[in-house]
Amino acid sequence: MGLPQNLIVGGHSQGCAMSLAVLLSLGHSVGVYIDMSGFLTYQDDLKSVVNDKVDSDNPLSHPREPQDTTVDASAVKAQELERDHLDLGPLHRPYQGKTAYQTPVLLGLGKADEKVPCALGERAVQFLQDSGYQVEWKCYENQGDWYKINDEIDGICNFIALKVRWEPVNNIA
Repeated sequence: MGLPQNLIVGGHSQGCAMSLAVLLSLGHSVGVYIDMSGFLTYQDDLKSVVNDKVDSDNPLSHPREPQDTTVDASAVKAQELERDHLDLGPLHRPYQGKTAYQTPVLLGLGKADEKVPCALGERAVQFLQDSGYQVEWKCYENQGDWYKINDEIDGICNFIALKVRWEPVNNIA
């Protein structure tokens, strides 16, 4: 069976948005999460749930007893909402250790991206950090809605090598 710490999760643009929802819903950490030109869906809903703002249309937004606004609770509340969005069902006795908050996260966007502005990436970074995730953020000059060779790809390779401690293979045939 594969080990979660050997998994690399991520995506580009809308694939990134979906994979970020999956990351937040996981019951364990993975090796790394890589985001290229992506964004966090349902960000306002997530912030409301994490901040315990009551929304009568959202059953997950009702305050619990006692109200817990710690970072630990933030990762769990985000996980619960994303699991609900993805129709995964709740985890038994959720707590921060049953989230993916220990997954190293790399988010990158291009400053010239007309589809996903850097501001959306910055909001995602802030939310993830507020929820206890360790996030590296890169906004690439003169880059649109794609990945930037060599800067971004080299950065991704270095991030993976550093965080997962994989050795790069340089002997391409």
